[in-house]
Amino acid sequence: MRVQLLGHLTVEGVSLTDRQRRLLAALLLEPGRAVPQSRLLSAIWDDDLPTGPEVALRTQVFRLRKALKDVPELAVTTVGQTYSIEVDPHLVDLHRFRRLVAEARTLPDPALLESALELWQDDALRDLPGTPLWNGVRAALGYERRAVQDEFDAAGKTVAAPAQVPHQLPAAIPGFTGRDDQLRELADRSGTVLITAIDGIAGVGKTALALHFGHSEVARFPDGRLYVNLRGFDPQDRPLAPSDVLTQFLRALGVKAQHVPLGEAEQSKLYRSLMADRRMLVLLDNAAHADQVRPLLPGGSSTCLITSRNRLVDLDAVPLFLDVMTEQEAVALLRRVLGDDIDLAAARELARLCGYLPLALRIAAANAGEFLADTVADLREQNRLAALVIDDDEQAAVRAAFDLSYLALDDEHRTLFRRLGLLAGLDFTAESAAALAEGSLDVLHAANLVEQPQPGRYRLHDLLRLYAFGRAQTDDSAQAREQALDRLHRWYLDATYTAALSIAPEKMLLERGTEVPLPSSAADWLDNERANVVAVAAQAPGRVRYLLLDRMHTYLKIGRHTAEQVAMAESALETATAANDEQGLQVGHLGIAAGHASSGRLRQAADILTESLRTAWPEARVRLLHVLGDVLREEGDVDRALACYTESSELTAAIGLDDMLASQYFSLGTTCWMQNRLEESLRYLMKAHELAAAHGRHYYSMFYLAVCGGTLRDLGRYEEAADNLSRFIVEAREQNMTAHLSSALSDLATVHTAMGEHELAAQHGEEALTLARDMGDPAFEADVRVALGALAVRRGQPEAAAEHLDRAVAAAREAGYRHAEAAALIARRTVPDVLQGLTIARTSGYRLLEHKALKVLAEIHPDHEFYARQAAQIG
Repeated sequence: MRVQLLGHLTVEGVSLTDRQRRLLAALLLEPGRAVPQSRLLSAIWDDDLPTGPEVALRTQVFRLRKALKDVPELAVTTVGQTYSIEVDPHLVDLHRFRRLVAEARTLPDPALLESALELWQDDALRDLPGTPLWNGVRAALGYERRAVQDEFDAAGKTVAAPAQVPHQLPAAIPGFTGRDDQLRELADRSGTVLITAIDGIAGVGKTALALHFGHSEVARFPDGRLYVNLRGFDPQDRPLAPSDVLTQFLRALGVKAQHVPLGEAEQSKLYRSLMADRRMLVLLDNAAHADQVRPLLPGGSSTCLITSRNRLVDLDAVPLFLDVMTEQEAVALLRRVLGDDIDLAAARELARLCGYLPLALRIAAANAGEFLADTVADLREQNRLAALVIDDDEQAAVRAAFDLSYLALDDEHRTLFRRLGLLAGLDFTAESAAALAEGSLDVLHAANLVEQPQPGRYRLHDLLRLYAFGRAQTDDSAQAREQALDRLHRWYLDATYTAALSIAPEKMLLERGTEVPLPSSAADWLDNERANVVAVAAQAPGRVRYLLLDRMHTYLKIGRHTAEQVAMAESALETATAANDEQGLQVGHLGIAAGHASSGRLRQAADILTESLRTAWPEARVRLLHVLGDVLREEGDVDRALACYTESSELTAAIGLDDMLASQYFSLGTTCWMQNRLEESLRYLMKAHELAAAHGRHYYSMFYLAVCGGTLRDLGRYEEAADNLSRFIVEAREQNMTAHLSSALSDLATVHTAMGEHELAAQHGEEALTLARDMGDPAFEADVRVALGALAVRRGQPEAAAEHLDRAVAAAREAGYRHAEAAALIARRTVPDVLQGLTIARTSGYRLLEHKALKVLAEIHPDHEFYARQAAQIG
């Protein structure tokens, strides 16, 4: 069964009278919602109402139900004194159109926009009468269609607009020497090149060659250079999946976090589209197999270098086999490291003992210093002993060089070095290393045993990582290794707990931790450590996995780090399911739902949360209800969102979680504001302010007071609103809370606009816009531009107003932010725009915006009296 609204109204296999068609259309515009009785009466009879309109409406509903008796997919239900219709939105072409458009804006994918437009058979509801109501609906839907057509026409040009060209290559190996033939061969190649070693020898310098080429040929790649260590041969971590890498690459190419698809196929498709017209270098380091890299091949005019110990014979790539160095190259390398005046005979001997492998040569040279002859003698003995253990081992030279450097360390630094082999993640810091063992990373760095790609962050070469891991297995007991990892996990738990308290002190956490000093701000620390936390969680015991996810939840959600959130949630669910751990299951499902919500899959998120509520204990129920409210509100189901917040706050009070009530009242207050219940909104927000103050949370008490400013403004209490906002702005500046500051400045601009203080409004609005653009968040930018657009309208500046409001609509659509989109459309003050804004407001439950739209239509629409009556009914 299919229902068509985008053309003649038709229900497959059903014959309807004219009045039944009008009633059905009015219900289908808002499926699942109770449509106000006044709107249903206007839809059927316009102003020519019958005697006893309520009885007449019941009669029409009875007849419609009878006509639909053989269509179980369409069920008209009674809700109080009015009605709604239950139907799968996928069966109605209008709602399929809107869902495809929403998905297209999330991915983004022009093909979905094209599919959405193909659903239109003609002008929407063209066979319904030419009454003001139906003319208005048709105009709004027609504008919606034209807006999507404009997006489709412009698609592909604005998917990604990176602020800067990505330069992700790690630092080149200092003192790179030789390989002239291979460098010339790389310069002559384009497309995909596989750099591998003859006979699979490790330590031959594959990565060093690729990095040197990438750094020395910058002009060949004007659009940037992408890099990833695929960890194909890591003893601790799983090799990176293509989806992990594509998420990173898409973000580097300028795709907003909320637009990164979840599925690997969609990610790869978008990646290839973005790379099609770019000239870039993509370096895929340490690949394990062809399937790991195939989705990452850029195509187009870009060059892709792959390094691997394996030959990847089923990959369509030009092979470049790398052998050990020649004696001349090896000696030249030693002279670069140790100086030109070294003993050449000893240098040649050292080169031979190191198997002419660059990595072994660098390690041995770092250990030798001015005692070259002694190092040669020691290494000769190490090689002899290694040869007694394993005959024909091509890695004996590498291991002998490692052994020599390792044994030269004191006990403390040997312990530190081998424990670093236990670390999951791409890199580490002094703080995370200290959790494993005492010692100085600077000592290991001086011995060439760790690299320092940037200040404060360290890493191990993959062979050294393997060597350190092996040493930990042989030199440490299982208990010592377990204790070291326990300390590492505890440190990450405490660090993420500290960061979570800084970012969202009123969010409920499963378990309290210990606050520890962080080397930078909480936000910066989380940005730098995000990948490591994900890797640690994947390695850790089950309880540690879900506690880390619990503490990272708000950060990952706010930053829309969807791939990482889903990866951590899936990992937590894996162990929680095996152990039947209810806490782990709840946190894992919450993470999966947040991932769906961040990607615009709000219905899937709501379904997961609703299912989780069935088995939730009270504290978990509080949190799930609150998050479900957030999802429903974003989806546009404000009434159900309010019900979730209400139940969550009542349960919070009942179980004595008083310190969490302020955030509950905040959500209730902002939702009541959306519904035009302004006095209730003010009461809830003031409760939030008072509770936060009572619990010593001064900043958040001021924040909630500032949010009251928006409600006070709409109540006409401008002086109070301006005072609240101005006081909070001082706090936000001191705390460097950019997002809150931008929002408060934007609200203050609207207050000054309403007071006629246009210069002050412009000053605050422009500062808010600068902050929003610096954050790169389209939702914040949309809100600010709505405020600036409304100000320009008041000042009689139509061109400035049009520019701000056009950009507000574009930014809101980019973010999937329906509230700002509706507000911007209404602020445009043209009949088609306001009608479209009215449609969004009505279908989303934004009654405050619905009232504003009706008031504007009462001023500018030819049938102004009709809209004035409607505005009066809900005012």
